Amino acid sequence: MNFNKEYKNRFRILKGGLVSLVISSCLYGAPSGGNVTSGNANISKNGNVTNIDQLSNKATINWKDFSINKNETVNFNQPNKNSITLNRVIGNEKSIIDGALNANGQVWLLNSKGTVFGKNAKINTAGLLVTTKELSDEDFNKGNYNFKGKSNESIENNADILLQDKAYAAFVANSVINNGKIEIHKGVIHLVGAEDVTISLNDNSLISLKVNKGAMNALVENNNMIIANGGNVYLTTNAKDEILKSVINQKGVIKANSLDDLQSEVIIFAHGGTANIDGTIEAKGSFVETSGDRVKVADGFKVYANKWLIDPTDFIVASSGGDISGTTLSNNLNSTDVIIQSILGTTQTNGKGNIYVNDDISWNNNSALVLNAQNDIFINNTIVVGGNGKLFLKYGQKTADGGDSNYYIDSKNGAKVELFGTSSFSTQKGSDSSNLKDYIIITDLQDLQDISLDLNKNYVLGVDIHANATSGWNGGLGFIPIGNVSNPFTGIFDGLGNTISNLYINRENSVDVGLFGYARGATIRNVGLTDVDIKGNKYVGGLVGFNENSSISNSYATGTVTGNTSVGGLVGSNYNSSISNSYATGDVSGEDYIGGLVGVNEKTNITNSHATGTVTGEYYIGGLVGFNYNSSTISNSYATGNVSGEEMVGGLIGENKDNSNISNSYATGTVTGNTSVGGLVGYNRNSEIKDSYATGDVFGEDFVGGFVGWNDAGTIKKSYSIGAVRGIGSSVGGFAGTNEGEIFSSFYNKEKST
Repeated sequence: MNFNKEYKNRFRILKGGLVSLVISSCLYGAPSGGNVTSGNANISKNGNVTNIDQLSNKATINWKDFSINKNETVNFNQPNKNSITLNRVIGNEKSIIDGALNANGQVWLLNSKGTVFGKNAKINTAGLLVTTKELSDEDFNKGNYNFKGKSNESIENNADILLQDKAYAAFVANSVINNGKIEIHKGVIHLVGAEDVTISLNDNSLISLKVNKGAMNALVENNNMIIANGGNVYLTTNAKDEILKSVINQKGVIKANSLDDLQSEVIIFAHGGTANIDGTIEAKGSFVETSGDRVKVADGFKVYANKWLIDPTDFIVASSGGDISGTTLSNNLNSTDVIIQSILGTTQTNGKGNIYVNDDISWNNNSALVLNAQNDIFINNTIVVGGNGKLFLKYGQKTADGGDSNYYIDSKNGAKVELFGTSSFSTQKGSDSSNLKDYIIITDLQDLQDISLDLNKNYVLGVDIHANATSGWNGGLGFIPIGNVSNPFTGIFDGLGNTISNLYINRENSVDVGLFGYARGATIRNVGLTDVDIKGNKYVGGLVGFNENSSISNSYATGTVTGNTSVGGLVGSNYNSSISNSYATGDVSGEDYIGGLVGVNEKTNITNSHATGTVTGEYYIGGLVGFNYNSSTISNSYATGNVSGEEMVGGLIGENKDNSNISNSYATGTVTGNTSVGGLVGYNRNSEIKDSYATGDVFGEDFVGGFVGWNDAGTIKKSYSIGAVRGIGSSVGGFAGTNEGEIFSSFYNKEKST
């Protein structure tokens, strides 16, 4: 017999490097060359039947070859189900199991050349461990089950393996492929791609398997079926390093349903690599986890479970090019709670621990979607929750308080969260559970007005609200602003990207006028007001009349706002607060302290915000802010509307004073006034402006400048103006009407200035 020729013909190498058994009964036979090296066991053969009669609880046998032809049977007759026979192949051949293997106890097969189960194999044992790794007799007999070795060979199953109830099956190699069926009721199934593992046993139960060291290009693949109802299924790989990644391909069916009150779990964990999830996982009444540096879920994948945890580094919901489509996620949410958790983001260098929703998601039952991010959550498409559904946003989980992490809703591009039926919404910033917040959902106009009855709660806008009816409320006075100086709003209001349209307030003799009359220590975010018609006397804004110690973000107002003093398109007066990523586009008018976005800004930061409406008044009039003072800052912001007034009139700021700062900001509208009129700032007192510009034409009488009307002990750096400047007094300049401060590296268009 030509050994080399026969050995080579035993296998057909398929595309992708997998080994497929070519059944030929004449090429291999029963186990041969067996030598008992520890314990007490006898080996005998009768025709096609090989018997191993084991008298001790443990025994080890070194074999020259361990294969079983499809017409052959190998029986292990052991003292009880807790007995173990370790079979170690020391020859040079792969084990091919295509016949019957029976044992009333546990059988371990160690072959560094690999093992293939053919489609004719029949396995009946109380436990089965197959590996390419090594374990010494000494460690085996001491119960030190640490398997390790450098073999790169694979284990492949093409058979229907049905083990005894409460048994275990563990396949451990650098590469493990299941093309057949593995079934154990109330037992445990492990497919592991690793170089070094340790297992722990309790009688015939495998209670744990720990991966100590990853393998080069580790691979685990399920192409057919794994069943462990009332038990657990684990598919695990561990990468050797950051370059040699690991992969799990789940393509087939896994079933691990709860059985006889026994809870099951399915854990797929590609540590340091990618878990590709397809097919079906059925774990009714149980738990499913799919984890890895990256988790890729195929379109149409379906899971049936109580909970499905997806735990990558970053995770992207997208119709294409992401990690799961919104359709696939939505379909699974109709039967299963889903937790997307970027926990791995804390330790990996190739991700930020963020979650991105770039595709629409919707479900209409009592399932929950939990977005659990180490850092930030970006909602760039619409999420719709119906029925008793739950949406829980957990962000900043890397620290107890969440640091500067946040969740963002891209409402500018139409993203929103809609909450219908009896759905619920919660958030938690940081890992400290005391930061958990539940919200009251506003779904109609009366709910919105009734916030005034409970001013310290947390609210979300669940749908768009049409407020047309407010024009006929309260004898023509319209909507009652939420909160006042005596009873301010102190809670959280999150619009979730939804809008309130046609809000009408007509209270010309009142102070603190806006959707929120007075906010103190409040958080207002992600809300849009469209086509407002708001009139008041003092502290009048489209969104908030007076904003104290509060934050406003990702919000906007359109329409007209009119008042007497401290009037802004978004906020009338802003004290010790912050405004970010917000804007106003409506016309704003009044007498004093009038701004396109904010009337008066004190001890407050405004960033990434803008105003585009026409602003008119008399004193302290600005395209963005009328009066900016007392250590306030404005950065990365702009105004484009035309501005007109009497004194302290600016395209961006009417007056900027008392150690306040403007940076990376601009104005483009035409500015008209009498004195202290500037393309960017009318009057700059003891404050700094840098990296900013103005392009609009400026018209006035005296103290008129293309950039600043009067720079009084202020500093201006790296800024410019290019608009035409016209004035009739002695203090008129292309850049500054008069300068009593410092100006560095700045310029203006001489041809347009007179």
